[in-house]
Amino acid sequence: MPAGYSTTTINSGTASTPITTTLTPASGTQSGLVEVIYSQGYTTSYTNIPSNSPAYTTTVAQQNANAPGTVVVGQPSKYTTVTTLSGTVSSTTTVSPSAPAQGTVVVENPAASQAACNNQGMQWAYWNNTQGANGANNGGTTDGYSIFDPTVYKNQQPWYNATTGGSGGINNPSTNVAIPITIYGVSGFIADYFALGQKGYIYAEQTGNYNFTIAGVDDWLGIWLGPTAQSGWTKQNTNFQVGYVSSAVSTS
Repeated sequence: MPAGYSTTTINSGTASTPITTTLTPASGTQSGLVEVIYSQGYTTSYTNIPSNSPAYTTTVAQQNANAPGTVVVGQPSKYTTVTTLSGTVSSTTTVSPSAPAQGTVVVENPAASQAACNNQGMQWAYWNNTQGANGANNGGTTDGYSIFDPTVYKNQQPWYNATTGGSGGINNPSTNVAIPITIYGVSGFIADYFALGQKGYIYAEQTGNYNFTIAGVDDWLGIWLGPTAQSGWTKQNTNFQVGYVSSAVSTS
């Protein structure tokens, strides 16, 4: 009679393909055996343990052909440190590790101050405004110095020049323009028909958007930023210009 065979399935080993072994029956009264060995599937699980603990690996065997085994890897928590120069205060932020990835400690230190650049402030200069009213009172209405040309002062020697640590805050406490005013700590300037120019570098302590707020303009103000501020500036290529206003306006 034909020899009978029985089949046994075993989950064991790591072979990529099943291994089949056939055991021939010893006699016509015995059954043969077909043994199929499948590779035992495993998933890997990571867990963080204290940094002073030794790493370990634990294998949980496969329970059946449809349920893979598990390899549990315990690894000490690890961190990398990233240092940035930004902001005005020091701070430390810790991002916990998510195994197998390392954690991160972000240390933020203030950017270098202006003093580190040996910056003495902004240069400023005072000119007598030889252009007159510049269209400020055209038919009795204010039109924001429509014909004022700032480039005139590129080739004129200023009446006075110095440096200052800030910008603005110039005010005539009297309605009498004949009374001299003080500009950045220096007194004796004529309060009417003058042009004031300032130039320098603005130190941005961190990347972002910055607002320029202007108030109390009398009679015109223009701002140039970047390469245009160094040369080639005209009334037409200002980044921001304001005519006669008393309320605050801003741009970023």
